[in-house]
Order: sequence, then structure tokens, then C-alpha cells
Amino acid sequence: MEKNKDKTDMQAVAINPSLVVGESLSNDVGTSNLVVKRMIDGSLPFA
Repeated sequence: MEKNKDKTDMQAVAINPSLVVGESLSNDVGTSNLVVKRMIDGSLPFA
């Protein structure tokens, strides 16, 4: 790192999951689980 301290050509990429499904580890249902819940109970409007 010391010999390259003046270089700034480092790039970073993050790939985030679009849907996470599973048991909640907290009291927060979470957006992904809420979407699945709404599909099951019919409260999610479909086009």
C-alpha cells in the first residue's frame, strides 16, 4: 500500500440482493418478507 499511496484508480462494485426471504431475526418484518406476505394474503395489487 505504501508504494501505491498516490494512485487513486481503485474501483469498487457492490451487488445487493433484490429479494431476501426467510425467517426474521428481529421484530422487523422487512420489505422483502412484507412483499411475500402481501402476495399471500391478497393485499398486494397486481396489474
